[in-house]
Amino acid sequence: MADPKLALASKFSAAHRFSNFGAAIVSAKIEGFRGVNAEINFEYPVTALSGFNGCGKSTVVSFCFAATRSWRPPSTRSATTL
Repeated sequence: MADPKLALASKFSAAHRFSNFGAAIVSAKIEGFRGVNAEINFEYPVTALSGFNGCGKSTVVSFCFAATRSWRPPSTRSATTL
């Protein structure tokens, strides 16, 4: 029987990632925002961030979330888009 980890890893390889899972963040690099300096390569569909309180885990997640959303200046937003 095939190893499920290897089967999933092959589906998430760079050659097949987007056709199997759609748009995905491949890597993130944060330099100096709130004291966070990090470079992360997302090589698997699930990535766990761990660390002490206040080390920047939520900041990294917020940056990744913001990178997947379109942004408009506050003056062009309507009440329905908030």
